[in-house]
Amino acid sequence: ELAMILGHEVGHIAARHSARSMSNRTLASILVTGAAIYGATRADNSATAQAAYVLGGVAAVIGLQGFSRSYEREADTLGLRYLQALGYPPEHAYSVFAAMGINRSLQEAVSLRLSGQVPSKSGFYDILRSHPEPKERMRRVADDVGKPAKPSVEYGTAFGNDTIGRDRYLDLIDNLAYGPTPKEGVMARNHYYNSAGRFKLSIPDGFVFQYFYGDKKAGFWRGHNAESNMLMTFANHNSDTERNSEEVLRILAPRARGISFIKTNGRTIATGSYWQEEGHKTVGFNKIYVVPLIAENSEDGEQIGRKFIILKFTAGDDAIRHAGKQNKNRIVEKPFDKATFDKLFFNTITDKIINSFTPLTKTQARNLSPLRLKVYTVGRGDTLEKLANKMSFGDMRIEMLRALNGLPENYTPQPQQKIKLVVNPNN
Repeated sequence: ELAMILGHEVGHIAARHSARSMSNRTLASILVTGAAIYGATRADNSATAQAAYVLGGVAAVIGLQGFSRSYEREADTLGLRYLQALGYPPEHAYSVFAAMGINRSLQEAVSLRLSGQVPSKSGFYDILRSHPEPKERMRRVADDVGKPAKPSVEYGTAFGNDTIGRDRYLDLIDNLAYGPTPKEGVMARNHYYNSAGRFKLSIPDGFVFQYFYGDKKAGFWRGHNAESNMLMTFANHNSDTERNSEEVLRILAPRARGISFIKTNGRTIATGSYWQEEGHKTVGFNKIYVVPLIAENSEDGEQIGRKFIILKFTAGDDAIRHAGKQNKNRIVEKPFDKATFDKLFFNTITDKIINSFTPLTKTQARNLSPLRLKVYTVGRGDTLEKLANKMSFGDMRIEMLRALNGLPENYTPQPQQKIKLVVNPNN
């Protein structure tokens, strides 16, 4: 499978797809320019001219994406040829695209939890997608070279059929780092670790998290709890000037009220909250904590600095609306009701998380590790649920396990087979 991925990329190079794409982009530029000139000379108003320009651009983009999909198919074909020439059983390329399909389903499920919506299924979305659908690519492999008799998880010396080198591959990736670094923050099943701030927090069950990479590698963690309909965000904040936690809170959340402070181990954490209003209607509740980080030359936490961790908790409709693109809560059945909102329950959860704040020594912070990929041999009595519970993720552990190992639906693990798990070495 790894050889297929490498062969596919080499196929792009051998077929000179980059050079051909540059030629196609030049053609697209001519199309857009031609549409603009036509609109300017023939249109009787500026709106029509603008429409002509936009339509010319759309036509060019669709044309380029069409070229891109054909390139992907060509690279798939070349990858299969390379596999055959190298002596690998080429039918196992089928498993690559099957795993892509499983992973895509996982990403759609996570997107639903984090934003209340999944990527568009419209025909236009399909036209603009640069790669063919995984099912199409699976079908083409099956037509060209057939498909494996068993899923790849059922190969290896324990089954007497390690023709694809699976055991050797698993030996090489065992203990591989998985996910963000400790400086970016490690989100394990029930703990969050941060080496830059030298602290850890306890996270309750029921959250599904995803890390989003931002500009200049300044990413953030976002998690959703379906039971409490709560959204949790962990983000780094760098100030241009030295400030205390209250100043940062007032800058980031000028509407925050009831500002108070939690003092722990020399640090002052500022917190405040505010209602989310839209059109004279309350749609959510937000609570923010500003945690100052520790300077490299300081043994204790400092109250004034330039680096902070921002923890934001959101409940209600606003908790699953991303960037204001959604008007209704598709996850919970009832709309947010300010009159019956159990703010005390919400505050209990958030305060419990913050009160679990535990500072780390320099040595402890330095020894923090990212999550690790571990190869596990299935034992008798190991069900999919039991194996998933070994994973260092919160909610949706079974879905994560299936995506990680390319497991078909309703798959039953077999004794002695090797599977990949993600574990937390910081326990």
